Amino acid sequence: MQHLPADLETALTFVIERVGEEADRSGAPLDDEEFGFLSHLLAQATNPTIMAFNTAYKEFWPTPVLRDFRFERLCNLAREAHSHDLRVRPDGAREWEFAAAVLQLHRHPMSWLLKWAHIRTRNRPSRWDRLLLVATAVLVVILLAFL
Repeated sequence: MQHLPADLETALTFVIERVGEEADRSGAPLDDEEFGFLSHLLAQATNPTIMAFNTAYKEFWPTPVLRDFRFERLCNLAREAHSHDLRVRPDGAREWEFAAAVLQLHRHPMSWLLKWAHIRTRNRPSRWDRLLLVATAVLVVILLAFL
């Protein structure tokens, strides 16, 4: 068994616990197979229609993609757990952002689950941030022109 960095292990534990708690709240707890799938997500797609689509006929034929209902359920549970935490706990947003950022940093497959569950990993810059960036760049160019 491989040794995971502490921050990655913390993020994985947090997400798995929250998804499990949401499954319990929904009345359909995770079974052993779903829990194992959540704990050991695959690093590559194994859907035969996706693999066939990636190798041939990309531009000519629309290829149906088999749905993975198990993964869809986990995405929905993650989305609901995130929404529940935002409603119930004020510090829940920071914990979810931390977990999503760590998982994305380590390129862990769990980050895909959070992405498909529409859980943001970072805040988008505001208009003022862009304006400040442009103003700073113009100021630097002007100062360099005078020197």
